[in-house]
This record gives sequence, C-alpha cells and structure tokens, in this order.
Amino acid sequence: EAQGACSDHRGLVIDLGLHSMWDSSEEQTQEPRPRGFRSNNTPKSLNFVNTLYESLSAQKMFNTVGNILDRIKSGEYDAEEEQANLSAADDLITAEMLKAEDAIRPSRTATSHSWSPELVALQKKANLLKQVGRYINEGGNLLERKKLSFTREARMIDPTWTLDLSSAEAIHEASHMATKAARLGTKRQTELRRQHLDRLIQEKTSLGDDEEHERALKNIKRIEAQRQAHRTIQAAFKQRAPPI
Repeated sequence: EAQGACSDHRGLVIDLGLHSMWDSSEEQTQEPRPRGFRSNNTPKSLNFVNTLYESLSAQKMFNTVGNILDRIKSGEYDAEEEQANLSAADDLITAEMLKAEDAIRPSRTATSHSWSPELVALQKKANLLKQVGRYINEGGNLLERKKLSFTREARMIDPTWTLDLSSAEAIHEASHMATKAARLGTKRQTELRRQHLDRLIQEKTSLGDDEEHERALKNIKRIEAQRQAHRTIQAAFKQRAPPI
C-alpha cells in the first residue's frame, strides 16, 4: 500500500502570474469540482491514496520526478527543458488524481431523484448507515470524535434524525431498516414523480392567462417525454451480466 498520511488533501503550490495580476483583463476562474468524499472518511481516503499510488507507479512517475530532481541537484541541466518536464509531470499527476477520484466516487443514486427530497433523504440515510457499518466491519473503533462526525452528517441529511451508535448490532439493524425503506421508496418513484409534476403544474399555472397556462403545460409534457426517452435509451444500452 502507499505510504503516507491517510488524507485526500492535495499538495498546495501558489503560482502568481504577475502580469495577469496587474493586467486590466479578467480571467474566468473555474470552481473546483466536488470530491464526493471527505478527508475524515478514512476508508475512502486510504482507497484514494492507494489507487493514485498504483496509477502513478504504473506511469513510472516517481522515477520521472526523481530523475528530474537528481539532474537539478547536480547543477547540470537545461532550465527550460526541465520546466517543460515538470509541467508535463504535473499535468499527468493531475489527470491521474481525477481518475482516482472518479474510481472511488460514491454512487450517484442519492442525487438521481432531485425532484423528490423524500426519496433522496431515504437513500442518503441508507448510504450513511452502510458507511458506518463498513467502518466497523473494517475494524474501526467508534470513538467519540468519530461518533460526532457521523452524527453531524446525519443531521445534515435530516435535522431530526438521531443515530443510534450504541452498538454494532444497533447500527446493522438500523442499516437494514434504512435500506429496506430506501427500496420501498424507489418502488414508489413513479408515484412520487407524479406528485412532483402535479406540484410543478400547479405552480406554473397559478399565474397568467389561459394561453400561458397551455404553453407551460406543453413545455412540462415535452420535458417529461424527453426524460422518458432518455431513460429508455439509457436502459437499452446498459451493459448487463450474461446469464449463467
């Protein structure tokens, strides 16, 4: 396994472009994309570090950086050439980091029904309890600090939700019940989708004249038809395991 701290933090380098700082033109900055896991999630962070370590080893990146360092220490090197080598290494490392993040990114299930907060909450509760269960199964001790961390995540999902972390049995039982509730919620997704559309229609037709109401209804129907067509195509091209 990779050596080092159990963290998903990236190394920080501040590169100041003095010309761009004093130039009148403004550059569009891009927001960093969300990781999908936190540094206090030890299993995920360790998985990220090991995945990245293996990919960089396969690319012989450690040898590449080591050779650059040796040449610079020797004092016999071409500055422009080594700068180009470091830039290429930086691009590759960044690309491999993003691949490692994607490889362990959590399932998008909990955000696939944003139109139904009820269903999303059920799925997030089940996912969190599975995470707690895995942490215990992998030998983790639920110290007070860890309990507070899980409790804080639970309150973010539902402010009224109180996790029972008193024992492994209680956690596994709660996980079983939450998974069952999430599955039942998924079976009701057609009904929940209909309720969402009813609320949307009521909202869009509460103001304006009849012509605007008709236009709003046509737009909702068109979007829903496109959504159904997309789901049908996606299901048709989904890879399935061959029958045994």
